[in-house]
Amino acid sequence: MRHMVRRVVVAAAIACAMTCAPARAADVSSAYTGLDLDKDCKLLTLSNEGSGLAEWRCKGYGGMEVRLVESDLRFHVSYGGNAGNQIAAGQTLPRFNRPHKTLEWRLMKQGGRPVPFATILRFFAEADGEKAQYLVVTKLAGEEACWVGIVPVAGNKQANETARQLADSLARSGKCPQDVVPHYGPGLTVIEAR
Repeated sequence: MRHMVRRVVVAAAIACAMTCAPARAADVSSAYTGLDLDKDCKLLTLSNEGSGLAEWRCKGYGGMEVRLVESDLRFHVSYGGNAGNQIAAGQTLPRFNRPHKTLEWRLMKQGGRPVPFATILRFFAEADGEKAQYLVVTKLAGEEACWVGIVPVAGNKQANETARQLADSLARSGKCPQDVVPHYGPGLTVIEAR
């Protein structure tokens, strides 16, 4: 009986290694596009009625549209033709924030060409005079986009690598978190969930 259980476990481990393993490094790459609101984007809406609402459209990787909306000094970023209806369109950091001027796209070859499956965007945040930086990993799945994780930069010398690992694992195969977007540290350790 033990040998049979051992064989089943070994067979399951081999099957998982073949199907669950992340894509080979050669299959995944990065590309970068600009998000400078003055240079790379077009201002579509600007409200002067106290709401502080502004909307920009920027050209992303392969011509995919990137939508940025600022409301109450917080930015929301979403992607593609359905950008306004995505989960990502309603996601932002609780602190006042602004995005970096460069957006990283994680790409995987499909049909011989690179296709984006995630983005990594640095946010600069501030509350009560305290400043912080976060890398936000967004899953791109057809017409949907959602945050799958946040990587605090402070004290994490491997923040960029952690964000790439998060993109290459959870953004490719995971589902959109229901309510809480976890904060991850080195080794994809959940350090905070709120």
